[in-house]
Amino acid sequence: MVEDDPPLRELNRLLLERTRRFQVVGEAENGLQALELAKSTKPDVILLDLVMPLMGGVDSLPLLRKQCPKSRIIVISMLQRERMESEILRLGADAFLDKGLDSDQFVKEILKLTELENGHGQFKTAA
Repeated sequence: MVEDDPPLRELNRLLLERTRRFQVVGEAENGLQALELAKSTKPDVILLDLVMPLMGGVDSLPLLRKQCPKSRIIVISMLQRERMESEILRLGADAFLDKGLDSDQFVKEILKLTELENGHGQFKTAA
């Protein structure tokens, strides 16, 4: 997850790794770091927060999409979904998730969005 809150980033990394279907290949605190990591790791999945210092998700999203056209980009935010979702999808995200999901639902949604809910395949993610 490209997330500026270290405890939340660590929690989400642990949740994903616990599934044994994700290999976390990088963590970033802002969009600038995310762009550097994505360039070197070419992740299958990018989990992206919207509100971060230096460069937020809205600004980095189209750049990440251009740099990693095959990556699944899942935006995770506390911002109002109704207001933001269509803009986020237009900018290149594959999905928008609410940050307020409980841990089990978070993992279930990520697996569903990455087509791993049936246990098929494995992804590397910049988390």
